[in-house]
Amino acid sequence: MAAREYRRLPGTHRHYAIHTAWAGGTHLLAVETIWAGERRRRFYYRDIQGFLIQPTKFRRTMNLISGIGFGLLALLLFALGATDSPRSGAITALLALVPGGAILLVNSLRGPGARLTVVTAVQSHELPSVRRRRQADELLRLLDPELRLAQAGLAAPAVEPPPPAVAPPIFGSGA
Repeated sequence: MAAREYRRLPGTHRHYAIHTAWAGGTHLLAVETIWAGERRRRFYYRDIQGFLIQPTKFRRTMNLISGIGFGLLALLLFALGATDSPRSGAITALLALVPGGAILLVNSLRGPGARLTVVTAVQSHELPSVRRRRQADELLRLLDPELRLAQAGLAAPAVEPPPPAVAPPIFGSGA
């Protein structure tokens, strides 16, 4: 039996599980790994009807939480260090602000947050491995040739136009 070739797609989400997405020859594979177990979802390219990209407030929320946390830590360190001298208080506060500023900068440079959902005829499934808009755009760019190839022979079902509307007769008009 020939080995299947998979290409790893952008994005990895690690929380309580590791989420990744892979492109196979005929399908998209979403993998969730928890400890020693693994859950896989396969979406055949011919069955995919679309992708939904929804903006999230992930970047703003993370910057807000990080900024408040590091700001409070800097104030606390400044107050504790200022008991010796104002200069030592400023230096200790700077020790909290430099890493905090770096975290805020990196989070901002990574781009806006996004949620990517695969839509088929029978289900919609969010891909947790994609958390940023840039990752979603890159994933769709990489999958576009495979999707076009798999769906090239599929034609949209013919829809017949409805019959023309006829006005109903008006009864009892006049004297």
